[in-house]
Amino acid sequence: MAYQISDRHSFEELRSRFLSLLPESNCLKMVVGTKLDLVVSGEEKRAVHPQEARQFSVDINSELLSQSGNVSIPFFETSSKTGEGVAETFESIFEKCLSTLSDHYRIKKLRDSIQLHDEVSNDSPIPPKTETRPKKSCC
Repeated sequence: MAYQISDRHSFEELRSRFLSLLPESNCLKMVVGTKLDLVVSGEEKRAVHPQEARQFSVDINSELLSQSGNVSIPFFETSSKTGEGVAETFESIFEKCLSTLSDHYRIKKLRDSIQLHDEVSNDSPIPPKTETRPKKSCC
């Protein structure tokens, strides 16, 4: 979720926007302050201090963690104009996507390695299912 660091209202809307994502627990979540160049150049005043946004990230992380499992919400400040923080933000997205794919691959590999009882091969240490009761005749 992005907010403009010179716009307090955009920051204050983040909590409700994050909580609306709760049903989408598998989506990547992060806090990104934008338009850093406007504050650095003095064109606009900073309305949200980085420590406040970082603390929000920690707080919302704890709130979502208690409701939806393993969550980690990083915080970044960026400028599209100067490129500051943009590479780090996309690197974080890339790393999280790679980690998620890796986890899914490991789970699939584990699932694929498990043999069901009916699929046991002759060289398996698990003996095949055999009928132990004698068959009954009808008369």
